Amino acid sequence: MAMTSLGVGSGIDLDGMVRQLVQIERQSKESRLVERSKAADSNISAVGKLKSSMTELVNSLDSLSRERDLTARTATIKGQDEDNPFFTANANQRAATSNYNIQINQVASGSRMQSASFANSTDPQATGAGSLTFSAGGDNTFDVDVEDGASLSDIANAINRSDNNFGVTASVINTGTESFLVFDSTVTGDGNDLSVTANGVGGLDGLTDANLTERKAAQGAIMTVDGIEVRSDSNTFDNAIEGVSITAERETGVDDAPKLTVEVDEESIREMVDDFVSAYNGLVDEIAKLTEYVPEGKSGPLIGDSMVRSIRSRMASIISTPIEGGGDFNSLYQMGIVTDNDGKIEFDPRNIGGGTGTQRFDQALSQNFDGMVELLSGENGIATQLREVTREYTQSQGLLDGRTNVYESQKKMVDNEREQFERYMEQYESNLRQRFGSLDQNIARMSSSLNFLTQWGGGG
Repeated sequence: MAMTSLGVGSGIDLDGMVRQLVQIERQSKESRLVERSKAADSNISAVGKLKSSMTELVNSLDSLSRERDLTARTATIKGQDEDNPFFTANANQRAATSNYNIQINQVASGSRMQSASFANSTDPQATGAGSLTFSAGGDNTFDVDVEDGASLSDIANAINRSDNNFGVTASVINTGTESFLVFDSTVTGDGNDLSVTANGVGGLDGLTDANLTERKAAQGAIMTVDGIEVRSDSNTFDNAIEGVSITAERETGVDDAPKLTVEVDEESIREMVDDFVSAYNGLVDEIAKLTEYVPEGKSGPLIGDSMVRSIRSRMASIISTPIEGGGDFNSLYQMGIVTDNDGKIEFDPRNIGGGTGTQRFDQALSQNFDGMVELLSGENGIATQLREVTREYTQSQGLLDGRTNVYESQKKMVDNEREQFERYMEQYESNLRQRFGSLDQNIARMSSSLNFLTQWGGGG
């Protein structure tokens, strides 16, 4: 009878012995694989955290290293009701910082045309099928199909629902004795009055140019800038003042005196610098955690890593070194920013060298704005240098991606070794079972022989 498990023949727990031997063999080698796999995972995670912090710094530097962002302008208007303004304005970096007296003399509007009178709005008017063509201001044109027997209301609905309508609204006016169609056009500008022609349809002459009454002509907008008259076909004046866009909302009165001020967008610059300080310090803190030494404890996964040391060293050097060709304004200190003992940066809390760090920063904005822009975003500017360095590491297939690839290769190597180890363990256990199986059979035979001899001897 075949044995189903080890030890049946011998009565010895050979199964247990095999399990113990397999466990001993596994523990001695598997623990090393587990530790190597954990180390690779820890390093991959650490590089991911480092890249995330560096990417935040890159994002903050994108604006700070671009001159067009640092030289942004803001447009403010005094002398008008914010909820009901005479005009609105936006300025870009090309605008000069200055003040302007603005008057809105005329707001642009479209034309209004009234048809000839009809008996009512519901009786059939169109004879035969055809179309009406509406045009205003050259390129603005669209056709409306008119069915045989269409009434004024039918035609108005067709106009208002047309997908090609460029901005014409048709309204039916009923006086009680007669009806009219009134057309309002959104196309503004002098001479851009609405025109209507009929094509292949009768009974609608009262809707065409020959019989339309102009209730309001299309007109452009007129404003004065410091007494100089400026005209526009629309209510938007682009570059009447270079770098400034003004939109007229309503006309000013004789006693109204709104004033437009264009100035450096200091609030935006402060926000950009604050974002940079926060992102830089976040990276410094992350590096400190990833390289922390803990005696008799778990140190940071990147402790002693030469790449991380290089990152920290290069950034610190850029922060602390005066820029070449910067003239008298060539360091962050002159902007009020200093480095603390942990390598982080902050606005100097001390009241030295012209005030606290915040005060020195405000002075730089107002008194040496061009120097600040050059210090940050110039060819050798601090933000420019930092952005170039950090992008070496964070860009696709950059240094950090390369380091991640190394650790992932190590993890894959461990996984391959684990697969080989599992195959080895399967063969190891199989060999043990084969050897112990033979031993079990031999012991069983010997036991059987001994029993036979004992019985034979006792029977004699």
